[in-house]
Amino acid sequence: MFYSFSRRCARMLPRFIRLRYAPDYLGMDKIRFNREVRVYLTEIPIGRQGIAFDRLEMESWRSRIRAAVGVRLSIEEHSYVKANPGPLQERHPGHLAH
Repeated sequence: MFYSFSRRCARMLPRFIRLRYAPDYLGMDKIRFNREVRVYLTEIPIGRQGIAFDRLEMESWRSRIRAAVGVRLSIEEHSYVKANPGPLQERHPGHLAH
């Protein structure tokens, strides 16, 4: 196995992440990854049929998306979220898919 998100591997992340594990690394399903992320990443061939992606390039993509669509919480909202974990659909009606 090339990559596993085990406690042991959390200390030292590999530079390249195989296609199989890339969606999990970004916290999404493979269909969404292929549709929304993969088109922006450089594919790195591994062996005859393996494909990997540069972890730093994936993190750069995630940072750009967070900067573009991320919403900062006010102090009051932050306190509310800590006390009541769950989606904040009341804050931005229609922003989150129901």
